[in-house]
Amino acid sequence: MPFKASYGYIPLRDKFFDIIEEKMVWRRSKEEPRLPKGMIPYNEYVTLRELNTNGTSEFADIDRRYGLGKGASVYAYRVLQERYKYLKRITITMHKPPVKYNALIIANFFEYEKFINTRDNLMYNIIEDGDVVNKYLLVGDLQSPYSVLFIASIQNKTSLESIKESLERDVKGIEVKASIITEILVGRFCYRVFDNMYSLQATTLEHFNKLYIKKIDYQK
Repeated sequence: MPFKASYGYIPLRDKFFDIIEEKMVWRRSKEEPRLPKGMIPYNEYVTLRELNTNGTSEFADIDRRYGLGKGASVYAYRVLQERYKYLKRITITMHKPPVKYNALIIANFFEYEKFINTRDNLMYNIIEDGDVVNKYLLVGDLQSPYSVLFIASIQNKTSLESIKESLERDVKGIEVKASIITEILVGRFCYRVFDNMYSLQATTLEHFNKLYIKKIDYQK
């Protein structure tokens, strides 16, 4: 699905960092004492890589793991955030968040007109905050039959049944089915803490709410 358009970021695979390390990482030496153009210092590289893998990493642990000086990763983080503006908001992934299990949810449409009339409720359901990470890891469309697919992170304060019930209660004209995911054959899930106010769903809601308010004012 179009991650950039929907969520404002593109998840970074580990392979991305392997390529960066091979081609763009600079380590100070007698032969190369100054940072060449187009290169990234080693301490900034490892800080980015570690935070992309686990957003809850301690800076002291990063310094110790990579043999950096005390405070080097904190300094790198501030440079990346403030000087280069590479870190704009929290979109760091986590390998092992406190999630009980993941579930696959499919909402099939059987009365499209009823769905359209309650589509805003689906948008609000998607952008609802989770307990520790985002409520949904992924939201995507299926074409045949037309439906919406969710991968949900079931956390401490949520349950699969409660998510199903809220969808069926608030969104009309759909049939909701769910399965628990027991194994991942390739890759890993992308758990993130993402501010849904930047999401496509929030933007769409804001846009149509403004149009609705303008329509009411015009009628008055």
